[in-house]
Amino acid sequence: APWRTKAKADETKVYDGTPLTSTDWKYSTDTEFKLVEGESLDLINLGTITNVGEVDNINDTHTILRAGVNINSNYNLVVNKGTLTITLREIKVQTYDYVREYNGLDLTYLDAINADTNNTFDIIEGSLAIIDGVSQTIEVDQFASILNVGNITNEVTFIIKFGEDDVTSNYDISY
Repeated sequence: APWRTKAKADETKVYDGTPLTSTDWKYSTDTEFKLVEGESLDLINLGTITNVGEVDNINDTHTILRAGVNINSNYNLVVNKGTLTITLREIKVQTYDYVREYNGLDLTYLDAINADTNNTFDIIEGSLAIIDGVSQTIEVDQFASILNVGNITNEVTFIIKFGEDDVTSNYDISY
């Protein structure tokens, strides 16, 4: 007998470092066929995603059981999949200006410190993800420097980490 399942509607969230999992599913209402009394549907490997991207909401591993025995061959099982999507987490970072007289030494972002925060850069919009009470960290990866008289933009690139794992690809960093 034809029989259908449907994953929960598509789900989306902004990256927060925790898995997006949907275990919600339902029988299709567009068919008159149902499982025979005493039979059950066992759904295995429902979709999950933690980093930015998209995956199927439900995998193809389904087992229809009667008294613990697989009876899938008695059914034409059609699966309508949803999707789970995690989008980029947005943060805006500000670096600071610094002016000094030529002294023969490189001038870098380390010289440009905010007097109020005592930081060389600050996140001024958005925030880093916090997982189980532990915040991800942001550190400088590359920076501009100037030795001779002149003017440059204080451009800095960052790496965002959770422990030792680089999670920068989950962020949209603007300046």
